[in-house]
Amino acid sequence: MALRSYAPLPYVDRINLYTLANPKPLLADGKPNPGYDLDIDFSASGRIPLTEAVRDLDYRLSVTRRDIGRREGDGVHGVTNVNFGAKVEYPRFNAEFNYVDRFGPEATTPITSPLKEPEVIIDPKVYTNGNFSLDTRFSVGQYTAQSNPLSRSASAQGINITTTRLEEQHDLSYTAQPWPGADLRLRNTFTGRYYGTGARTVDLLVSGELTQRFNVDNTITFGTRYLRTEGTSPFAFDAVNRRVLSAPVSITLSTVPVRDVRFGISYTRDLFLAPQDQQPLGVTLSVNRLPLRLDASLRHNIDTGELQDFTYNVTLSDPDSGTPKVTPAQPATETQPAKPATVTRSSPWPFPNLSLSASGGYRKGTGLVPFRVSATVTGDLRTNTFTVYAIHDFKTEPVSELGVTYSLSTTRDVVLNPVTVTGRETFYLEPARMSGEHSITWRGQYRAFTAHDLLLEPPATATSSGTVTFGVGTVQGSANSWNLIYGGPYDLRRGGWTAPTLTGTVSVTRPGQRLGLVAVLNVAGLDQKRTELARVDADANWQFGSRAAISGRVLYSRTRSGTYPNDVATDTLTVAPVRATVAIGNGEKPGAYLTASLRQTFTWVDGVRQNYTPISPVIGLTIDRCCWALQAEADLGLGRYRLAVGLPGQAFYPLFDLTKEGFDIPLLP
Repeated sequence: MALRSYAPLPYVDRINLYTLANPKPLLADGKPNPGYDLDIDFSASGRIPLTEAVRDLDYRLSVTRRDIGRREGDGVHGVTNVNFGAKVEYPRFNAEFNYVDRFGPEATTPITSPLKEPEVIIDPKVYTNGNFSLDTRFSVGQYTAQSNPLSRSASAQGINITTTRLEEQHDLSYTAQPWPGADLRLRNTFTGRYYGTGARTVDLLVSGELTQRFNVDNTITFGTRYLRTEGTSPFAFDAVNRRVLSAPVSITLSTVPVRDVRFGISYTRDLFLAPQDQQPLGVTLSVNRLPLRLDASLRHNIDTGELQDFTYNVTLSDPDSGTPKVTPAQPATETQPAKPATVTRSSPWPFPNLSLSASGGYRKGTGLVPFRVSATVTGDLRTNTFTVYAIHDFKTEPVSELGVTYSLSTTRDVVLNPVTVTGRETFYLEPARMSGEHSITWRGQYRAFTAHDLLLEPPATATSSGTVTFGVGTVQGSANSWNLIYGGPYDLRRGGWTAPTLTGTVSVTRPGQRLGLVAVLNVAGLDQKRTELARVDADANWQFGSRAAISGRVLYSRTRSGTYPNDVATDTLTVAPVRATVAIGNGEKPGAYLTASLRQTFTWVDGVRQNYTPISPVIGLTIDRCCWALQAEADLGLGRYRLAVGLPGQAFYPLFDLTKEGFDIPLLP
């Protein structure tokens, strides 16, 4: 039974009810099992007007039970869950009442979502008075939830524990300007939980911060905090994982000693930590004066005298240095003399199309990090770039890596003949290795590309040096695309591909139509003696209006075992599945659907079919009505016939099942 009603009673906005009783399945010995399995889903929601409330009280109630499809002894079988909640808002506070409980067999597994039996929450509105604000929240109730494994007393009572719990939260903050250029911020946050078992947990933070500004860009900040987290909760859902006791005191200086230069120092010391556990002193330097851009930072432990780490990044670049800025002459006025015309540049950098950069650093424990230097040349168009770089690893060779990246676009006619060339090439010196990929794209739609990854000195036992591929096709992401790729393992010593493949892919998408095709052809190479089709994967979906559709996937593959020329081929054809559907009935919505599908695998070894079985299609009929649906299925290969009924929002329930072994009615004991 399924019912839905809107505003059936005063103060009730909506009621939903679904219930189904199913006879219990037979016992293990085949004897009847008296009674029924119940599925219940009841929910109600509404509003109740209250005097002086800002808005109506909102409430919601749900009662659920799920037995069908679950075995007896399951931790959820026979359990009815009740969830009720109500919220109301008054001018000075918000109030909330929650009742969450379960009825039935006692829980034998941990209750991770706590039961509230019940819970009351009072949340006063934020109080402000000038620069002072106060935000508080109180909750009290009785809870049942998983026991905290860190609490011996709670664990001794079982996997779940029931007790009362009071929680108080507050957040106090105060801001002021005690003198010109100074900002003072004070804050206190606290969360305390107190339990009926006598346990408690505390989470406390007290902080203060004073910032003094000098001029505009110079500031110094003094800060202090006190953090305390401790206690043991009997519940796992709000357990304190570790005790925290900390009192850090910090000072931060940020200054601009000269134009375009920023310098900063920060240091924090925790009054509860030993000297070797203190945070290091941090220093930062930033220079942004064309053509120089410098960012550097270091951290130094003043207690041990050790440098923790140091990083830097330097760039020399000014693309606008070649464009002079002309200021026209100004005639004399009654108050100012005449000014001649002037020509200025953004910086004295003589190479506006060249950018140089370097980066490196040091880390304690690993030593110097690799030093990287690069140079980038930019063409008349900003999209045309050519970059070379080198990396020096102080632990190995003088130069461990060399690389080139480029991106070029045509400039003569970017509309009729736009051509873009991109690529990268990387050389690794230890071990000697070359890796790269290059492509040329025409009109943003078609492209030719190549990629390789080769060891220049492969091991003597290696059958190949790496991979080399070439391809043509369309740019990925379009509705209709295709690609053709040739290549595979390549041996530099013998000068050829060892086992190349030719792979073609096609993807076509239109409204109501989709076709995907992948074919792989093994091509004869140094170690692969045959040219033959290795794999075909076809995936299609075709709709004929709103009344018929065909969809399916067919996969063919060939593998070989043994040694050439006496190796044996194994061919596999998988239909997974192919399906045809026809809608039957008049009107916009069909009343029935007839479906024929085939899901089967065929195997041949050296041309001889294995495990011969006849083709086994499955015919299905679905009758769809407003409040129910009927589904019939005939598996012609297995000789199985089934009939099932479905209700709104539920799975289909079998009415009968006819097989070669006999006739079965699952709903009857």
